Amino acid sequence: RQQIDNLTDFVKKFGGRGLAWMKMTEKGFESNIVKFFTPVELENIGRTFNSKPGDIVFFAADKEKTVCDVLGALRVQLAEMLGIIPKDKFNFLWVVDFPLFAYNSEEKKWDAVHHPFTSPKDDISNLSIFQSFKS
Repeated sequence: RQQIDNLTDFVKKFGGRGLAWMKMTEKGFESNIVKFFTPVELENIGRTFNSKPGDIVFFAADKEKTVCDVLGALRVQLAEMLGIIPKDKFNFLWVVDFPLFAYNSEEKKWDAVHHPFTSPKDDISNLSIFQSFKS
């Protein structure tokens, strides 16, 4: 339980408000959030994640970007804690379909994301890419 509390504190550094979890046992999932799921939903979660006794499923709820940041950081933290990241090996990848823009709902505008080549200095509202978003 202390480890889960530590992980909950960890995700708060990345904007998470908390961390929900369910532990798989021989009897099924156990947690204080199990009561919010139907037996069918719990079965589907277990099957989807191929959960075995001793496994824990973590949940986060927030805006999509926050959840991705929180669970991404948690995934790396858990991999480091479990020692499953090889220290003597590098696996390179090439990402080809970065999203160019993301909608900023607070400022009600589109922002360039991911790399400097999509970071125009002037107003970008007149670009043709945005014509399909106007309604």
